[in-house]
Amino acid sequence: MDDARNGPAVQDLWMLLNGERADQLAQLDTILDAYNEFSDFDPRELKLIEPLRGLRMVHYMAWLARRWEDPAFPQAFPWFADAKYWEGRCWPSKSNWRPFRSQRCN
Repeated sequence: MDDARNGPAVQDLWMLLNGERADQLAQLDTILDAYNEFSDFDPRELKLIEPLRGLRMVHYMAWLARRWEDPAFPQAFPWFADAKYWEGRCWPSKSNWRPFRSQRCN
């Protein structure tokens, strides 16, 4: 839980969530109730979950790509070179960027 001290608390908390959306919402309620016993949680941070999730996915894929020449990586992550993996990663990630699409870059 290091980011809760150096960055937005939600950076650590969202990674504890799993399952379907309804399950994640129930888990988040429980986590935030416990978190609020020790520190006030800023609910505005909830908007950061999807951008942070997308950023983590990009960082993970970049980490794999940078190490791909290591013979251990293709053996350990054979799905990384599969077109189906990239189709599954590229299309869903568009939903992670939806909040940014309406913004213009100047």
